[in-house]
Amino acid sequence: MILKGDIGKLEIRVLKRSNSETDDYWDGNWLESEIRIDVPGFNTLYGTNLRVDDLQTFYKKLTGLQSGNINEAEFITMEEGLHLHCELVANGLIECKGKANNNTGNSLDFRLQTDLSSLHIFVNELKTILKSYPLVGSLE
Repeated sequence: MILKGDIGKLEIRVLKRSNSETDDYWDGNWLESEIRIDVPGFNTLYGTNLRVDDLQTFYKKLTGLQSGNINEAEFITMEEGLHLHCELVANGLIECKGKANNNTGNSLDFRLQTDLSSLHIFVNELKTILKSYPLVGSLE
């Protein structure tokens, strides 16, 4: 999935389930992923694990942002590999502030400005990812 901004982009590539052999809620919903951030002055690529349930929550928030029901959506990950806060600021303009953390203790704060049409593409790509990697197991 790619979120294109005015002069940069964020790409999240899900590679595979980390623990494909289990249907346990806690172990089976980790996704090995690559994050690429290309913003003025920085171009980085790193690996991190994301959770299906975190992506589902973000998807719901982004669809609310698209429809105008809410003004902001936040992506928070359990292991803090990526944090993203998107806010509708004016006339379809969306400002996204993020923090990328790799497993070595280094981090990068970044910012993208995008619009609702680019967000729509990103949300559709996220929906496809969620269909390919459905939530397994349950909390009960």
